[in-house]
Amino acid sequence: MQFNSPKNFKKGRLIANRYRPVDLLIAGIAIALTLSSEMIYLLLMNGKHIAVLAMLCIPALIGVCLLIPFEIYHNPIEMIKLYMVYQKKQKKYIWEGVHYDDSER
Repeated sequence: MQFNSPKNFKKGRLIANRYRPVDLLIAGIAIALTLSSEMIYLLLMNGKHIAVLAMLCIPALIGVCLLIPFEIYHNPIEMIKLYMVYQKKQKKYIWEGVHYDDSER
């Protein structure tokens, strides 16, 4: 499935032609949470374990991975949102009778 759109389709609606305000908010919160937790660990708890520091980087890593460009969707967050909307929506199938094959034999 391929969608064609003009080159300037989303121009003006995105920040730096790539991010929505919600995307930047998610990235900012994830990075701020990661930096603050690493600073607390290093300053107050005398951080000596590399594994703990690596685990404290997980929120920023998840936040950045959710904002990478993705095929026909804007990013993975948009894809997940549309998938959830589709799953919650009630599917209604209209019965129109019997379908006959009109091809000649």
